[in-house]
Amino acid sequence: MSGKYRRTMEKFQNMIYKPEQIAQILQISLSQVYTLCREGILPSFKLGRNTRISGEELEHWLKSQSSENKQGFIL
Repeated sequence: MSGKYRRTMEKFQNMIYKPEQIAQILQISLSQVYTLCREGILPSFKLGRNTRISGEELEHWLKSQSSENKQGFIL
């Protein structure tokens, strides 16, 4: 893994994202993000009344989705 990629991933991991940002990153609708969070598919937490997703959890989730897709599962 290159140093530039590693620094980018470390920055990504240390961030906390709003559902709107996750929708943009994943290129899915905002309602899909909320559904994934509500159903416990996408790890999230509440900060007051607001839903948030940690970059570290998002990275783990994306990696697990990637390995599941290789096995024939669909997101």
